[in-house]
Amino acid sequence: MMKLNTLLIMTMVALTATAASAEEASSTSEKQQKKSKMMNVNVKGQGNMYNSDVDFDLNDPNVIVTIETDETDETEDSMFDEKKANKLHSKAQKLARTGRYQEALTLLKEAETLTENPAKILSLQGSALYKLNRIDSAKDAWNESLRHDSKQPEIKRMLSWLEKEKS
Repeated sequence: MMKLNTLLIMTMVALTATAASAEEASSTSEKQQKKSKMMNVNVKGQGNMYNSDVDFDLNDPNVIVTIETDETDETEDSMFDEKKANKLHSKAQKLARTGRYQEALTLLKEAETLTENPAKILSLQGSALYKLNRIDSAKDAWNESLRHDSKQPEIKRMLSWLEKEKS
């Protein structure tokens, strides 16, 4: 939270400096007519979207009059649905454990579009494809999974083993 507060403060300072520069360029009579300017600041941090309304006193650009900060639900503006993706992944795991690999793949394809980081979905997808003897497709899925999360030693071992078997 400390980093996010620092980021918000740095953003507001930058906005204040911009507002001050713009205001200095305008005439004195315009300065007196315009008493304040409301600006909106959006900051994404630690998986959350923060939205702040900032009221600047343009007669004294060094003073920030009001800062109201509300944490907003990131899923409102997001095309991802992590909860649904996780449910689909769990169902696909159960299907794969019972040998229903093609059904698992159908769920995993849907889940892949619903998550921001599909590494674990692609990993399971690779395993299901491997069980269906679609080795090249399995390797593609595993390699894609590694592009999203390179810290998957089991996938690296499997790909390495497949390369040795190929030779």
